[in-house]
Amino acid sequence: MAKWACHFDDDNYVNIAELVRVLKKLDPKRDWYLGRPSTVGPVGIDSIPEKPTFWFATGGAGFCLSKSLLAKMSSYVRNGGFEELGELLRLPDDVSLGYLIEHLLKVKLTVLDKFHSHLEDLNEINRDDIHKQISFSAGGRPRIVKNVVRVPEEYIVEDDPRRFRSLHCFLYRKHCQR
Repeated sequence: MAKWACHFDDDNYVNIAELVRVLKKLDPKRDWYLGRPSTVGPVGIDSIPEKPTFWFATGGAGFCLSKSLLAKMSSYVRNGGFEELGELLRLPDDVSLGYLIEHLLKVKLTVLDKFHSHLEDLNEINRDDIHKQISFSAGGRPRIVKNVVRVPEEYIVEDDPRRFRSLHCFLYRKHCQR
C-alpha cells in the first residue's frame, strides 16, 4: 500500500515538488487528514439524531490521507460502503468523507493553507509565496470574472485560459516549453 493517497480534481494544478516536500515531513503511520475547508465553520447534519458537526477538506482544493488513516477507513468504504454513506447522508463526496474521518473515526482535519480552491480569490496569493503552495483550482467565483493566480502571462488566454501553463513556467522556468 502507498504511504499517501491524495485527491485532486482535473481542473487543479498540483505543485508536486511542494506536495512531496510537505508529505516527507509527516509520518504516514500516523493518522493524517490534510486539506483545507471551504466553510467558515464546521458543518452539521440535522437529519442525524446526534446532530454531529465536523470539518471537511474541500475536494476542489484537494486533500491527502495517510496510509494509517486509509487502513482505518477501509471497513467503511469497501464494497460500495462510501457510496452508501453518501446516499444516506445526502451530502457531496468531500463532505461525506469529512463526516467519515472526523465524526466516525475521530481524526481531525489538519488544515494546510497551501491547498487552494476556486472558492477563494486566487489573485490574493502573494507572488513570492506561490512556490510554497500545493494546489490551485480553476474556475470562477461570484463577482470575480477572472479568478486565476497572478503570474506573468506566458501564453495567450486562448492557449492558457486557467493560467496553469503560465503558472508552471513561473514555478519551473528551466522546464518551461514555449
